Amino acid sequence: MHNKLLINAVMTFFLLSTFCAADTLILKSGRQYEGDIYEYIHPEIRFKTNKGRDLILKVKNIQSITTDDPSHKKQTIIEEINTDIGILIEKNQIRAEATKSKNKKVRKKKKVELYMRSDSEQCYQMEKFFRRNNIKYEAYNVRADEAARKRYRSYRPSGVPLTLVDGEAVYGYNPKKVFYLYHQ
Repeated sequence: MHNKLLINAVMTFFLLSTFCAADTLILKSGRQYEGDIYEYIHPEIRFKTNKGRDLILKVKNIQSITTDDPSHKKQTIIEEINTDIGILIEKNQIRAEATKSKNKKVRKKKKVELYMRSDSEQCYQMEKFFRRNNIKYEAYNVRADEAARKRYRSYRPSGVPLTLVDGEAVYGYNPKKVFYLYHQ
């Protein structure tokens, strides 16, 4: 008896969902679903597809929603969701424009100099760090270049590497400090 009631309820739901007016939901990814919106609590929509799947979708992932249902309540919900989608699109456009304007600010390229010895492991690691982080630098071998050695000694270093970022000295292997000074 219990199974028979359950089967009748499922069949009634299936028939009603098949022949009721359908909502069409189009996601930004291009996917399209036919079904029914049964709950909208910002920022999520609960949607039952015609195939019986329950979807919980974020409004920000939806491109548009349309409905064939002429009822005022359904139209109001759809308009509210589409308004929220429009607001999100406007906010994203404003953010994109703000980001573009931030990126347009020309950052002065900083001059990076590395005073090193060719046989030093720490110097090798510092060069590797520069290459990995796309930091342009000038390397000076203090053993081979007399002028570089004089400039190097003027900073009174205790060893190599000595890195200068726009004239500010970083002693030893300290990639965090170099990265901070370079991106400051």
